[in-house]
Amino acid sequence: LKKKKTNYYLQKAVFAAGEKNWGLAKDNWLAVILLTNKNLQEEKLDGDSLWTDWYRAVATTQKFGYGNELLQLFSDKDVHSEFRPIYEALKALEMDDKKYLLNVAEEVSKPAGEIYDFMKKYQE
Repeated sequence: LKKKKTNYYLQKAVFAAGEKNWGLAKDNWLAVILLTNKNLQEEKLDGDSLWTDWYRAVATTQKFGYGNELLQLFSDKDVHSEFRPIYEALKALEMDDKKYLLNVAEEVSKPAGEIYDFMKKYQE
């Protein structure tokens, strides 16, 4: 049920971004962040599939032109550290430069690089 609820808001966020409605997309991304954060704290996340859905949603939101806004949302809500590999991968994607990750701590840059590759390929 937790994954379904999170995916519901992920989909709403992506559709709103596709409709060029950042206000609605932002509200739904906030719900996704809060749900995911809560589930992380309660250790109730069910595997890699949710993260794959996250990566697709982030890549699509960025492709729709809201990469910087999503980065800002992570910073504003002070969750960029909890989601740091995703945050750094998005930052590199927004710059269209994977080499940016060379400036990031290795324990973050390795997973961020894998996420970046996934998102880049997904956008093709």
